[in-house]
Amino acid sequence: MLPGSIALDCRLRGVLAAALIAMMSAATSFGAWAQTAPANDPEAIAAARELMAAAGATKQFDTVVPTLVEQMARMLITQRPAQEKALREAFDAIAKRMSERKDELVGQIAELYAREFKREDLLELTRFFKSEIGRRFVEGQAKILPRSMALGQRWGARIGREVDLELRREMEKRGIPL
Repeated sequence: MLPGSIALDCRLRGVLAAALIAMMSAATSFGAWAQTAPANDPEAIAAARELMAAAGATKQFDTVVPTLVEQMARMLITQRPAQEKALREAFDAIAKRMSERKDELVGQIAELYAREFKREDLLELTRFFKSEIGRRFVEGQAKILPRSMALGQRWGARIGREVDLELRREMEKRGIPL
């Protein structure tokens, strides 16, 4: 095993987890209104895709892969600065290929929405997101999401440290030092 690879592996897992949280947040930002709908049909899936586009969810996915890849690149370049050029070229190529696969995820999430919402509800939600207030909401969300994710990451890190400290205290009370 290469020196530092365990730490790198843990950090990469953290980056991947953050990216997944970002995708899930983007994909579910309007999921609280869900109602059970009849089985999927192509019209409902198409309506769900249109809703996702109008709500800005599909656009948010455009940044997930490049952000993830850039974070991974920075970590590897820190450990292997002599290979920076080659690493950047490799990551750029990978980012392009992975970004082209966004439609896979959009299609799968559209199917989820088509199962949870009636087609008419999807169309009504789309009308909202295409309205003036809906467009302003989407623009506001685009500005708020990165900051809220940063807040969430800081909060999660703080809670993680507190859980670690509390666990150590609890285990010491039981005579089991960690």
